[in-house]
Amino acid sequence: MKSITFHSKILPEVQSIEEENEKTQLYIDNIYDKFPSEANINHHGYAQEKLMNFRYVPLKYVIPNGSYIRLIDLRTPYDATLFSGGFVTRDNGYSVVVRAARDERVFTFDRRKYAVFLQMTVDDQMRIQMRNMR
Repeated sequence: MKSITFHSKILPEVQSIEEENEKTQLYIDNIYDKFPSEANINHHGYAQEKLMNFRYVPLKYVIPNGSYIRLIDLRTPYDATLFSGGFVTRDNGYSVVVRAARDERVFTFDRRKYAVFLQMTVDDQMRIQMRNMR
């Protein structure tokens, strides 16, 4: 018998939308509070507003193909900008290939230099509601 091992971890299912939103807000607060600047004060409110119903993806997890993500650029920590998102076409755990949502460009980024946020899908929301109906 042949056994198959996965080298990367799959992101666990969402248990509660409220908990995920709280975790996301705490992570955003952590990014912008760690590097206080005038630019980050402006970016902080914008990121909190736009990243509702998104969840932070730690480096140890692989982003599923076809998922919609948004990124906070951590290369310049005192000007950590939230980028418009795109759809993941490939994630090998180190770099991610994304097709931009607005202009159909394809770009690759290093996961260690960006904070990645995955949009929670309707399936996630339905799964939670079905679990709560029991």
